[in-house]
Amino acid sequence: MAAFKALKADNDWIQARVNYANILHRQDRHREAEKIYHQAADYFDASGNRLALARCYYNRANVLLQLFDIAAAERLYRDSEKIYAEAGCTLDANDARYGLAWLWMLTGKFHQALLQLAACEKIYRDGGDHRGEALCALDRAEVYLGLGLNHDAFDISALAEKRFAVLGLQYERSKASLFRAQAALRIGRKTEAEKAVVQALK
Repeated sequence: MAAFKALKADNDWIQARVNYANILHRQDRHREAEKIYHQAADYFDASGNRLALARCYYNRANVLLQLFDIAAAERLYRDSEKIYAEAGCTLDANDARYGLAWLWMLTGKFHQALLQLAACEKIYRDGGDHRGEALCALDRAEVYLGLGLNHDAFDISALAEKRFAVLGLQYERSKASLFRAQAALRIGRKTEAEKAVVQALK
């Protein structure tokens, strides 16, 4: 990063800073990451790079959600989605919508979250993003469990489980299996629950 700054390659330097913020975010150093994303957003806004601005808004929203700044996160998800949608970046816009769904899940707006997840799931499916599609199903299963809609939770977690198996994503498949086990126990399907637990532990 110092080399870019010395050469006054501003755009490259800012992008390197964003990459560094991504690392900070993964290390749970959210406040440091948020500061860098904010600075980068100001730069990209001033330079007219709308797609880079949208990505910074999205990244900031993710970090602010971790910091429980719900109102700011929601605003930034919406701003990011708007820019991406106007640019025709369907899947990127859908990522922002998915972020909103997660925010609503965390804040107890379960009806809104379910509607959003169903819409996001279709867009991911139509766009060929099968991981995103499966994640939406997994999240719907979690919401159904929280609402006590156990038959729905059982069905959708089984669907998510199959999708993750096809994709070879074992961690997510195991999580879906555990949701299926939990739902199965609640609806009196003990044998099915035991099988799901065994699958989750593979």
